[in-house]
Amino acid sequence: MAYPKTIYKYRDWKDLNHKKILTDQQIYFASPNQFNDPFDCRITDNLSLISPDEITEFINTKVAVAIRNGIFDESQRQFKTNYLINKFRDLPKMQAEQEKITFETQDDCYGIFSGSSRWDSILMWSHYANKHTGFCVGFKEIVLRNYLFSLGHIIKGGQISYSEDYPQMKPIADFTPNDSLMKAFTQTHTKSKEWFYEDECRIVKAFETKLTLEQRQINIPIECFEEIILGISIDEPDQNEIIAFCNKNNILVYKAEKVPFKFLIRKKLIK
Repeated sequence: MAYPKTIYKYRDWKDLNHKKILTDQQIYFASPNQFNDPFDCRITDNLSLISPDEITEFINTKVAVAIRNGIFDESQRQFKTNYLINKFRDLPKMQAEQEKITFETQDDCYGIFSGSSRWDSILMWSHYANKHTGFCVGFKEIVLRNYLFSLGHIIKGGQISYSEDYPQMKPIADFTPNDSLMKAFTQTHTKSKEWFYEDECRIVKAFETKLTLEQRQINIPIECFEEIILGISIDEPDQNEIIAFCNKNNILVYKAEKVPFKFLIRKKLIK
C-alpha cells in the first residue's frame, strides 16, 4: 500500500472545532454517519449474489462455522438451519436487516480521519475551508500513522479507490481474517468516481465497542505537523493567530495565491 508523504486537512479557523487541530493539536475520527456522501462506508454483502443452487451449502457452512466458533452448540444446528432457510425466503427483508446491523456497527465502532494527498484543490478550499478564508494543515503521514499505531488501536489506512461501479461483494460463509480485512477495507476505502478530485487518503480506527467522543478526539505530538497553508482570502487577524502558533512550534507557513491567468493555486513561503 502506497502512502502519500503528506496528508492535508482543509479547515476553517472560524469554526471552534476546526481550530482545535492547532490550538489543541487534536484530530477527529468521525463516524461514517457524519459524512456528506450517503454512499460512503455504505457497502455491504449482496445476498442476491448467492445463487439458489448455493443457498443450502451456504447455510450449512455458516451454521457449522457458528458452532465451531462457539456462537451456539450442536443441539441448535437444525433450529438455526431452518431459521436461515426461512430468512432467505424474503431476501429483500433479510438484505435490509443485514445492512442495518452492518451500518450501525460501523457508525458505532469505526473512527475515520480523512485527508487528501493534495493541498491545491480549488473545490476543497471552497467546500472545507470556508471559501478559501481558512487554512490547510499538512501532516507528516508516516509520523502520524506510527504515532497512532503506538496508541494500540486497530488501525488501517491508505488511499481511497474511486470506482465507476458499486462494489459487488458476495457473502462468504466461512471467511478468514484476511477475507474480513479485505472486506472492511473495501467498505471504508471505496467511493464513487464523482469524488475523485479529493484524492482522499484515510486512517481508520476500529474498536469492538462503541467509540466515545473522547476516543474520537486524539491529541497528537507537534512532530506530526509538516506545514500550514493559509487560504487566499484569509482574514488578517486569523492569519496572524495561525502564524503565531507556527512561529512558536517551528512549523513552516505558506500563503496560497492565484497563478496569474490560470485556474491554479500556488503557495508562497511566508515564514
